[in-house]
Amino acid sequence: MNLLFIQGKGGVGKSTMAFLFAVALDRVGKKISILDLDPQESLSAWLKDTEGFTFAKNGEITIIDTPPRIDDPAVLNAIAQADRIIIPTTPSPAELATTRHSASVIAQHMRPETKALVVFNRVKKISTYGRNLEAMAKNLPIPAARNFLSDREVYKHALLDGWTALDAAAKDEVTSLALEIQ
Repeated sequence: MNLLFIQGKGGVGKSTMAFLFAVALDRVGKKISILDLDPQESLSAWLKDTEGFTFAKNGEITIIDTPPRIDDPAVLNAIAQADRIIIPTTPSPAELATTRHSASVIAQHMRPETKALVVFNRVKKISTYGRNLEAMAKNLPIPAARNFLSDREVYKHALLDGWTALDAAAKDEVTSLALEIQ
């Protein structure tokens, strides 16, 4: 299965989310391959430094991280090859506008059997935006996942310390989201 993380805008946590999924799926025994199309190669670098993470040459799940360019030929090819597409966004009006554009391009290039979901990231549940995720999701051309990732500092710590940096609530969020996407 090819699991693509894509967004036409940088800074929404795309690579961090791809990292969390890779580590979570590796921990439950899945063989994970990585295709890092982002020139920064953050995902590959973080995973190389993660104790206990094992790269598989031909994994049962390939996690694909992309640059924040929706029109890049390699990105368009990855969309066409993906089995699952994750579009991370934060619940802010500026990023939702970019998400709508990204989602429309993705919808044009993905296979009919591909499942695509917008995933809200860095959600502050007590904020106006956090309380209105469902209403925001209705205005998107691709459905939003029921689960989301809260605005938690431990997700940044996981980039250094792996799964052990996450508290129980963060582990539950990542696991619930990963299960929904499969």
